[in-house]
Amino acid sequence: MVHTAIILYYFVSAVLAFVIFGFFLNQKKRSNGYLVTVYALTAVANLGYLALAISFDNGSAIFANNVTYVGGCFFPFACFMICADLSGLTIPMYVKLPMALLSSVTVALAFTSGYTDFYYKSITMMKDSDNISHLVKVYGPGHNVYIAMLIIYVMALMALLIISFFRKTKTSWKTMTLLSVILLLNALSYILERSLHLQIELVPITYLITETLFLIIYQRIDMYDMTANVLHAWDRMKEYAYIVVDKKLNFIGANALAKQIFPELLSQRIDAPFASDTHPTLLGLLKRAEEINRDNPKIKVASVEVEERVFRAELNFLEGNFLSGGYILELFDITAERNFLHSIQDQNERLRLAEEDAVKANHAKDSFLAAMSHEIRTPINTILGMNELIGRESNETSTLTYSKDIDTAGKMLLSLVNDILDFSKIRSGKFSLHLVNYESAKLLNESLSLLTERTGEKNLALETDIDENIPKVLFGDDVRIKQIIVNLLTNAVKYTNEGTITFTAGGIRHGIGKVDLIICVKDTGIGIRSEDLKLIFEGFERLDEEKTRKIEGTGLGLAITKSLVNEMGGNIEVSSVYGEGSTFTVTIPQRIVDRSAMGPLTDYKVGQAAVKSRAAYNAVFTASDAIVLAVDDNEMNLSVFKGLLKKTGIKIDTAAGGNEAFAMSREKKYDIIFMDHMMPAPDGIATMHMIREDEGNPNIDTPFIALTANAISGAERMYMKEGFQGYLTKPVESKKLENMVMENLPKEKVRS
Repeated sequence: MVHTAIILYYFVSAVLAFVIFGFFLNQKKRSNGYLVTVYALTAVANLGYLALAISFDNGSAIFANNVTYVGGCFFPFACFMICADLSGLTIPMYVKLPMALLSSVTVALAFTSGYTDFYYKSITMMKDSDNISHLVKVYGPGHNVYIAMLIIYVMALMALLIISFFRKTKTSWKTMTLLSVILLLNALSYILERSLHLQIELVPITYLITETLFLIIYQRIDMYDMTANVLHAWDRMKEYAYIVVDKKLNFIGANALAKQIFPELLSQRIDAPFASDTHPTLLGLLKRAEEINRDNPKIKVASVEVEERVFRAELNFLEGNFLSGGYILELFDITAERNFLHSIQDQNERLRLAEEDAVKANHAKDSFLAAMSHEIRTPINTILGMNELIGRESNETSTLTYSKDIDTAGKMLLSLVNDILDFSKIRSGKFSLHLVNYESAKLLNESLSLLTERTGEKNLALETDIDENIPKVLFGDDVRIKQIIVNLLTNAVKYTNEGTITFTAGGIRHGIGKVDLIICVKDTGIGIRSEDLKLIFEGFERLDEEKTRKIEGTGLGLAITKSLVNEMGGNIEVSSVYGEGSTFTVTIPQRIVDRSAMGPLTDYKVGQAAVKSRAAYNAVFTASDAIVLAVDDNEMNLSVFKGLLKKTGIKIDTAAGGNEAFAMSREKKYDIIFMDHMMPAPDGIATMHMIREDEGNPNIDTPFIALTANAISGAERMYMKEGFQGYLTKPVESKKLENMVMENLPKEKVRS
């Protein structure tokens, strides 16, 4: 039984030695000649011990013993070289050669056994009671060489470990521990065997344990070597930092950038837990390795900050063998990207703030223009309105003369306000066209009628050359075209003291539905110097001050005219002879709605003849059964309103504010409610909504007309959107007021 066990022990030791040797060679991951030698020598030595145990005579036993020396003498040398490699130390040739020679000499001396008594004084095979062969040895002086060799190798291995520890080489503390175990195990094995005089050899099992530990070490350092090679290659990648850890999050390696980011890695020992002074950000990222599994093979972190640098992080599982594997932390430096993004964000923020400031400035500008329009137009409305009432009710020549002068001055002031508002709207980009179908003849009649009085006052002849074949109905902004014509005619009258103003209108058709409307205004005025022609359309420019300083105006009329023409896609040209006169020609493309000819103009001539004799005012209608409500916080405006409608016979109630108007609306049904906008709270818009939303109020469906000094761009559309049925600007023109009243009163209450 014991015989079988001992034989089996030697047999298994030999077989396992060959199996481990074959397994190592099959890994094909590391080419280390000394490790191959260790595995081969272990197999040979253990085979020798097996042969010795089953030897049948003294000669075969001595031969088997010599075989064990082949493995046993070169085994320490190969182990020493492996440990040097694992410790990261290079053994110089003048050390390696003597040590290899010492092993060779020891083997040679062992092979003298049976021939001389130098190594063994005597060596005899014996069989024990279990029939296991063993040698009874009496050591000779040559055996001391073997003892010396073992002592030298033990001392050399201890020196390697000590040097590696103090130099902090790449050797991990686990590898050093395993190497120390190998050293102690072999020394202990030899001491026990010599001191206890055991019949069974301990060396085979010691060899097996040694090579197994080497296998474990090299299986683990497969990952170290791979990591080292990869990290060395990654050192060239300046934007990426890599840190490798094992499955237990022990440090394996890092590239140069990683060590630059986390300087504590420079002193971090390989295969050891991270030191307590390791950056908490790094530890936090590595801790997330616990989240990695088959369903979640990687962890991505959008950004982490380390010492004012920003990185995108990714933690991946690192494949290995059954003893290795771990995780690789990848950090990509996105500091420049983050800084660029922040600079863009800062720039966007500055742009946003600038835009907000611009919006606020525009809002303030709009508010100022609205306030200016309201505050200036309100007194102008009172002046012109009261003046018209004086003209209606007085027959004294001197009074009518004064009234006429007041009317001229008031309209001049109103023209200045309108020019400034128009110019501001155009320059701010808030100007827009309102395209409608309009009658060509009506537009030209109204434009010329506005100038007949001015030409008559200066005794200027107004000649016209109007093509009767202009299409009857066109599509465009008739209000702005009228403004262009009036601006050109007004400009001609202002700068002409005697002679003729010639107005020419015609059209050039393009295809079926388009026509270029051509307007030409020629005067015999002071003319324009050639060097000033390029400045004629600039805002606030007054040319030839010596001749024009007594002429009223802001210098905005032509600038506004050119902007309006450009907005319509048209063109304006000027030609002039200084001292003889100027000619302005405007071309405006329009769409044809009705192709039939508009026919001759006559209405403006009637107005021209009426200039010389002012007729007494007569209301165009009466409506004594009608009742309206006028709401305004300015008492004079209410007086003007009542005076302008006095002869119509309409009953007029007035309210000085929104709350008063709301209360009055509950008591009486009105045919029309005229509402000022800018009043103390509630304002006109809010008051209208209060009345409309007041259940049971008799004026829920009553027409509301905005009667306001707010004449800025878009005001009319704003009021219509709020729910008003009409819009009149101050100063109120009596004819427009009467027409608005006639349009909104019940038909049965109006008498012509």
